[in-house]
Amino acid sequence: MISLLWAVKETFVRYVGDHGSITTVPPACTDREGYVFAGASTSDEVWRFEGRIDFEAHAGLLGAVIADPWLHREPGGCYLSVAGTGPTRSLGDRLRLVELPELSTEDPIPFETRATLAAEGAVLFDFRYPADTEMAPIRIE
Repeated sequence: MISLLWAVKETFVRYVGDHGSITTVPPACTDREGYVFAGASTSDEVWRFEGRIDFEAHAGLLGAVIADPWLHREPGGCYLSVAGTGPTRSLGDRLRLVELPELSTEDPIPFETRATLAAEGAVLFDFRYPADTEMAPIRIE
């Protein structure tokens, strides 16, 4: 089964780690290079992964949850969505978190691809990062 490895954004992870806590919920786990989400199911268009990473700092004033990421492989563009939680729920069950501008529907596994914050995804970080902010690359193994 495939897995998704993602370090999210180095400055964000470091800040939350210094001022709060980062909790992984299985089947997600921490790897020396980031966070690993276990593959759940795949189709030609959507690869589903499971697990959850909770970021919290400043007694809950700063919080973000990355849960059950899905990699969408569409002819018009590829992107990663996450389950909507807390403040993102008003945008729907899934939040388009990052764009994968260099990924094509034909890329074989394993691969690593560039990731940029989607306009809709800025809400997860309380708009501290604008759309198109460079995020950590995403790797599929």
